[in-house]
Amino acid sequence: RFVTSTTKVKTMRKADRSTPASQLNSVVDSLSDIHFEMVQQQKTRKYRLFRTLSDHDKLFHKLEFLCAVLLNLMMLGSWEYSSEEDKVRFSRPWVHHAISTLGSIVVILSFMNMAVSMIQYGRLHLRKRFRELVWWGSRIRLLLIRPGMAFSQWQAFRIPVFGPLVFRIVSSVFAFYYLMTKTKFAFPIIKQAFGIVGLTYNPFFFCTHLLDILNLSLQLRGVIKSITSNAKSLVLTLLLIFIIIYIYGGIGFLAFRKEFLQDNDEQTGEELCSSLWRCTIVSINGGMRNGDIGKMMRSNEWSGAGLIIFKFSYFVIIVVLMLNVILGVVLDTFAELRIDSIETEHALNNFCFICSIDRQTFDRFGQGFEKHIKDDHNLWKYVYFLVRLLYGKDETEFTGQESYIFHRINNQNIDFFPINQAFVLKEREQMESSEKKNTAIQIKDTRKAVEQLTTKVDAQTATLISLTEQIKDLLQQVEGGGEAKESES
Repeated sequence: RFVTSTTKVKTMRKADRSTPASQLNSVVDSLSDIHFEMVQQQKTRKYRLFRTLSDHDKLFHKLEFLCAVLLNLMMLGSWEYSSEEDKVRFSRPWVHHAISTLGSIVVILSFMNMAVSMIQYGRLHLRKRFRELVWWGSRIRLLLIRPGMAFSQWQAFRIPVFGPLVFRIVSSVFAFYYLMTKTKFAFPIIKQAFGIVGLTYNPFFFCTHLLDILNLSLQLRGVIKSITSNAKSLVLTLLLIFIIIYIYGGIGFLAFRKEFLQDNDEQTGEELCSSLWRCTIVSINGGMRNGDIGKMMRSNEWSGAGLIIFKFSYFVIIVVLMLNVILGVVLDTFAELRIDSIETEHALNNFCFICSIDRQTFDRFGQGFEKHIKDDHNLWKYVYFLVRLLYGKDETEFTGQESYIFHRINNQNIDFFPINQAFVLKEREQMESSEKKNTAIQIKDTRKAVEQLTTKVDAQTATLISLTEQIKDLLQQVEGGGEAKESES
């Protein structure tokens, strides 16, 4: 009960499903983090307030978002500009008090949700990231003191160069940095800061709380992930686009500078390409925003072949090709993520996580797939057993089986898992095997009986043949005697 549902879902969905063994290895590799979370949950759930907040965190999250929506709707319907007072004000006085009340509720709920998230998952995230810090700290210690010196994890910076106070400051700075690099923690912190500013300075800052819809909608998170998961390709593609636009800006500045005029007016129009910088900005702003760089130039029906090639090639390369490449990358990534999500969902719903046997097999030959994954091969019963074995029990207290499993895990061997095996199916196989043996015995007995009958029939057939030959001989003798009598007479 000390493992959150979020961790359970994440562990099962993030597992490497290339092979059954790699899937189980992913779980075994995460046992340390699961144990750490269980310890933290056991400590924090002693407090009734935290237990209530963590058990109903989704409800408080939705309440926060609902209050933010109501607050922004009030601003949308009643915020206006007064020309007499020359300032922005609310059309009705009571709206200001209502927005202040809702803003206070939003800030309180936001702080509660942020605190629960930090306590539940923040320390686990910092623990993962501080491993990198400890590694670098250990390298620094070795360089500053002497090679080969033994040191513990948190003693990496406790050396004369870095005193305890400096160590705490450095740790705090790195902790804040690591939290801010994770969207899951950075967004609540930013949202809380904007909520305080909105409550004390300007309520429009509460509009950032509407972005919380990304955390409430799985579909929207998938859309955003299709962009962020392939961010490197998108950034490189955008960089290539800007390089090409810079080249076009340089060509426009050197060859067609006089064609770029403000409002396309030769008399009063200001030159837009008076410098390479301005010409590049015009190519980016006007060309990409309008979809045609020719709209930023003088509108002449015939301006020469060079200018026509310049306009047309810009349209084809930048607008048609490169922008559609970005769109294609996003759509392809979204399609891949959708396919991966469907395949993962199908695997979780139709294959046992432990033995990797499909649902149809258990429904046909066992006692049902749902009963199997709940009672026989419950993943989290395995996890609790392994966590207790690795972190909650002394080696001197191990049984023979526990000692065997402990050494197998330390040797990174998971052959103790029943991959492609299930006790309920083994009983079925034994029953089928015994039935096959009985059937084989019956067939063997029947074959023997048939062989005996065949032997008897063959013997009787031989007897009949012998009798038939004797009868033929007697008939021949009788016929021969009759012929002799006729010849004598």
